[in-house]
Amino acid sequence: EDVLVDAATGAITEVDDLRMACCWSVNGTGDVFDPNPVQTSDNHGLKDQSDSNSSVPSSEYFTRTLQGLDGTGYLQGPYCSTSPTSGRANESSLVFQYQRKNNDFEEVMSYYHIDEFQRYLQAIGQMNASNRQQLVDVNGTSSDNSWFDTGNRRITYGYGGVDDAEDADIIVHEYGHAL
Repeated sequence: EDVLVDAATGAITEVDDLRMACCWSVNGTGDVFDPNPVQTSDNHGLKDQSDSNSSVPSSEYFTRTLQGLDGTGYLQGPYCSTSPTSGRANESSLVFQYQRKNNDFEEVMSYYHIDEFQRYLQAIGQMNASNRQQLVDVNGTSSDNSWFDTGNRRITYGYGGVDDAEDADIIVHEYGHAL
């Protein structure tokens, strides 16, 4: 951060986050569930069908802006990085449009919802609530379970049953443990 202080009064007159200005300034787009297709369709009969694309109508995908990407083609920015995920999505165009059968979809979901939640927290004045890059492994366990590990400060999402990183409520719940 670059902090300007009034020499006469000692008051802080301006604070610039140089990290945002220099390195995390590229936006992309991606398709996500927001928050999940059961809620947006009000269809409680939806089934996973082995991660099938056809199990969720295309009307339940929403194109969203992925803010603050570093421009490398990976999903990493100031508040989220999917770097622990094996076989990561990499789109030089910064357009991440996948459906749920593709594991890259869960990366987009995790990046978008963690980044958006951190930006929301800052917008309401919570500037120090885990204001850092959160590492996520979006398909890190075959268990029907997800967790935040305090040792390595990483969120791991499971893919047993319905992939946990396909549901914004679960993504933000686990992020809550990091907060």
